Amino acid sequence: MPGKVADGPRNSGVAIIRPALGLACRLMPPNVGASALPRRFALSRTTRNLVESIFQGDAQGATLLDVGGRVGRLQRELYGRGVATVTHIAPSRGRLATTKAEAERRGYAGDFVEGEFTELYHTLQSADLVTLDRVTWSYPDIRELVSGAAARARKRIGLVVPRDAWWVRASIRLRNVGLRILRKTKKYAHRTADIHARIRRNGFRRIRQTRTLFWQIDVYERAPWGGA
Repeated sequence: MPGKVADGPRNSGVAIIRPALGLACRLMPPNVGASALPRRFALSRTTRNLVESIFQGDAQGATLLDVGGRVGRLQRELYGRGVATVTHIAPSRGRLATTKAEAERRGYAGDFVEGEFTELYHTLQSADLVTLDRVTWSYPDIRELVSGAAARARKRIGLVVPRDAWWVRASIRLRNVGLRILRKTKKYAHRTADIHARIRRNGFRRIRQTRTLFWQIDVYERAPWGGA
């Protein structure tokens, strides 16, 4: 008769990690569209908030630079509101292919660029609207990312970033435990005040800010006097 397996360091580690990951999943909003196809092309709450905030009724004929962009939900929504052309830059070839196929199906013009924005932004044309939807937390250093995006925005720039709060930082740390086990890229929590200051130095003022439990949505407008 087999004997009882004694608890070892490995079993103890699993016992600790499982509840930690469970807590992180409860605190961390799901990545909408990670599985089912219908949800994949639906707007998350934060993306819809960003669209509503950056859209000021003057999108007709505007150009959009979507940094990261995932599968292009924000692009499709703004195209439906009058945006004429879209530039989507992302390092993932698979997501770009999905976004391009959807753009062709819906009939809007797009330029789909594979690569890191921080390495290629100086080669891109400026756009009326620039968006970074849940992009900053994928970068350990966001200085060039944020400054480059602001430099390419003619009218407005909108971002969805993790809130600068203790429960958000704790949630990201717990999530990174699971990402490390799965050998996936970790996430980063940045001070939102640093992001704000960097955009403001590029001649923008913040015109709207909204928050969820985890995310902060900020929209800035270019102004000759800078911003506050």
